[in-house]
Amino acid sequence: MLFGLLEKELRQNLLTLGVIVAVCLAASAAVLTGQPLVFLKGSGLDLVSYVMLVFLPLGCYVLAGSMIGGEFRHKTQIFLEGLPLPRWQMLLVKLLLGLAASLGLSWLLIASAWWQGRESESMTRGFVALLLAKSGAWAAFVWTVNFTLAFLGRYRLPFALTVVLGLMILNAEGFDVAAHGPLTLLDATFAYERHVWPIRDLVITFTSSWAIAAVGYLLGSVRHASLATLLAQKMSNRERIMLSLLALTAIAGIGLSHQARQETQPVHLPGSVDWSQDGVRVQVAAAVENPTPEEWAALQRWSEQIGRFFHETAAWLRRPELPPIYLVHRRDYVTARLDWQSLDSRQGVLVRLNVLNNDPADVQLREELLSKVLHAALHYRLKFKGDASGWVLDGFAHRWPRTQIQPPAPAMVNPALTPQQLAGWLKVRQDLGEKQARQVAAVALDCLAKVGESHQRDFVAAILGRQVPHHSGALLLEWLHPPDALLRQHTGLDWPQLAEQWSQALSVKPQPGGASNGP
Repeated sequence: MLFGLLEKELRQNLLTLGVIVAVCLAASAAVLTGQPLVFLKGSGLDLVSYVMLVFLPLGCYVLAGSMIGGEFRHKTQIFLEGLPLPRWQMLLVKLLLGLAASLGLSWLLIASAWWQGRESESMTRGFVALLLAKSGAWAAFVWTVNFTLAFLGRYRLPFALTVVLGLMILNAEGFDVAAHGPLTLLDATFAYERHVWPIRDLVITFTSSWAIAAVGYLLGSVRHASLATLLAQKMSNRERIMLSLLALTAIAGIGLSHQARQETQPVHLPGSVDWSQDGVRVQVAAAVENPTPEEWAALQRWSEQIGRFFHETAAWLRRPELPPIYLVHRRDYVTARLDWQSLDSRQGVLVRLNVLNNDPADVQLREELLSKVLHAALHYRLKFKGDASGWVLDGFAHRWPRTQIQPPAPAMVNPALTPQQLAGWLKVRQDLGEKQARQVAAVALDCLAKVGESHQRDFVAAILGRQVPHHSGALLLEWLHPPDALLRQHTGLDWPQLAEQWSQALSVKPQPGGASNGP
């Protein structure tokens, strides 16, 4: 009778099992045939471990749902319960068949990786035994987990998500989940460790697998007329919506907590000339051992002038602070060259240049530096987003240095702007180019100045002067205070009115004028 049950399971789930094997082998072939990936990782077995980590749990999830949940969906459990067989034998057949399929698939993936790299992989008996033990323990754990979850019916996915979210919370709180139990078996040493057996992790994994399988047996022993019928029913739309909202809220909360806990190391420039006042800090240092007197004087001049420029900028924008600004003098830069160092937005902005070949009062240099600093102050949210706030930063970066140094430069282009283009400034910026886009955006600030310089300043400060959190809570802030609402609040204009005035101003070449108190 047991062989009859086994034949019945194979007939019923052979197609599902074949699809799972084909998908996993296709994924393995895809990563193994990518020579750059193999070269980057150093071993095809390392890539296969990722396939087992991602695709094997998904395959077991589908197979368990077909073998166990399918019995209830197709009402075949009524036929099984009418057979003169104890329930434990039916469950044993399903458990062992799924376990055999999971083990066979994991070992088949290892064999495919070895065959692909048989000319470069040295497969000793000890190494093969170690690989089979690790992958087998992982496959057994994955199958028993999905075998048990399948008895939860309609609630198996919510329960699985709850477990995953719980592990994510533990990881965010500082508990390294990947360093314990089953996940350790597929770590970075999977393809390279040939001698040391992870006995502790193997014992934990096999023990957990048998304990979880026992729980699955307990759930499977529940009779059809009671809990099993309820679990076999599909979730209603209300349940799906509610569970989806709860899952999204939990994921957002975990991400917010994780980002808030991330720390950044401050930048230290030894021997720097520092300028600091009211939340603005500028450090200028020389990347040489013994700066000349001329270089020391240039470092002090740069620190003083750049510091005062950004202090005036922060005061006009009503910002309590700006990201730190680091300037590194490079004697080997013979031209007016600027090299921007990639830093976290909370660390500040760092640029390498030759302080002797550049002028701290240069308009173009100040425009570039101001744009970088403001993007960092807003955590680069306006640099990669296509919303309507981007033109405010571009226009301010172009206009503000020129109001301090020289008359505003005329716009060099004459586009016809629409409200839709203003709402998607990133596309306009790509079409016009960065330089011309800033000139066009600066004209919009001139239009707002005609409404009133105080209104113009209120609107620009509301966009560029607000303190934006580094974590995902910034999305909520942007949703509560969208740019079009801020425009109406501070200037009384809406997008169509501003677009019309903007296009009219661009159609007439402005006359050079004197410097003003605002951009």
